[in-house]
Amino acid sequence: IGAFNKLVFMDKVNFIIITGSPIVRALVPLAEQNKVVQCYTSASNDKVRTSGNYTFKVMGGQVTESLAMAKFAREQLKAKKVALITNDSEYGVAGADLFEQYFKKMGGEMVGRESVRPGEREYSSVLMRANAKTPDVIAIIQTSVDAGYTVKQARRLGIKAKLLGATALYSSETLTTAGPDSEGLYAVAYQFDPQTGNAGMKSFGEKYNNKYQGFPPIYSAAAYDSIMLYAEAMKRGAKTSDEIKNFLRNVKDYEGISGTITIDSYSEAA
Repeated sequence: IGAFNKLVFMDKVNFIIITGSPIVRALVPLAEQNKVVQCYTSASNDKVRTSGNYTFKVMGGQVTESLAMAKFAREQLKAKKVALITNDSEYGVAGADLFEQYFKKMGGEMVGRESVRPGEREYSSVLMRANAKTPDVIAIIQTSVDAGYTVKQARRLGIKAKLLGATALYSSETLTTAGPDSEGLYAVAYQFDPQTGNAGMKSFGEKYNNKYQGFPPIYSAAAYDSIMLYAEAMKRGAKTSDEIKNFLRNVKDYEGISGTITIDSYSEAA
């Protein structure tokens, strides 16, 4: 809140890029009161979708992500039984609840759900409990580095179940942490692919890699697209918060770095 107040009242900005459900939800009343457009690149709480007239998201939410995970597990991996390992956080709990809901609707069975604290590095007991349920797939909803340790330890414990991760696992941090044990890991992803995607995606990926020594996650691409959409609004004459808001509400088929963006009725990229 202090940072928001500084940006708005001292720096006089009317457009802010933020991330994380708790931060987004805390700032919604301030954004509404002061007519400041806030564009977020990741937030797991589904309530964010209907939180305010000045709040936008330029990539699909966790509803999209969890549905894709459940569908991939059921249809592509032919899983009948799944165990979940998730961070004990808003991101992890929300994603796990949605995944479980969708997977059961598709006729699948949830045989276990294990929760771990963010930042933990020892997951052997959790993995062994999950594996004891003989799942076809272990679904992982953690942040990128945490998930890397989970993947590494699963393989070193000899677990044969397929490993399927949320979008956060589609990250160089996960692959670097897990190392060779990441071979065979599945992760759902958006259109963005900095290695084999379109020319814009690959160019962004190369520039990011040159500076940060790793390919960029979708969240970095979404932040970039947020800035470029703001610039596009400026080019079209938008100056006030309401003009920027109205521009974003009418974004359709915008070709961004993260993919094709259309803002839906929830102010979220469809």
